[in-house]
Amino acid sequence: MLNHTCVMCDEGLLIKKIVIDNVDFKGQVLKVPNTHLECNLCGCIELDNEYMKLNNRALNIEKKKALGLFSGTEIKKIRENLRLSQAEASDIFGGGKVAFSKYENDDVIQSKSMNTLIGAASRIPDLLPYLISQSSLSSLPKFQDDYDEAYLEEDFNPLLECKN
Repeated sequence: MLNHTCVMCDEGLLIKKIVIDNVDFKGQVLKVPNTHLECNLCGCIELDNEYMKLNNRALNIEKKKALGLFSGTEIKKIRENLRLSQAEASDIFGGGKVAFSKYENDDVIQSKSMNTLIGAASRIPDLLPYLISQSSLSSLPKFQDDYDEAYLEEDFNPLLECKN
């Protein structure tokens, strides 16, 4: 779509532009990159689905930072360190069938509680086996072999162990 003729003036060329928008979010001003096509003659701005998705992801990345949540890249790293597929992580942690794909691509902002649970599972060794035992994956051989039965001591409080 780069350098195509403008549909408004039918003369100018559409050029890819990236500008930084100031977005008010919960009392903060976020600096968010905004990508679009702009006519070099009439200044008409055009957005297609690709750029809208890109801009939405950029906004979500900045919102996650402002909220103190894991970025999509960080969630992916945690999931991979836990040796889980996206589908397995969604089943274990919840959030829907394709939740982790959306979190990792910054298409959706995970809740604070989901963020805390992901962080806790990455930091507390016995938590993931316990979560697996409570999920529909507990009967699969992969999870029976990979993770020992987990137990939590009565006085154990994962919230005291995890900052996120």
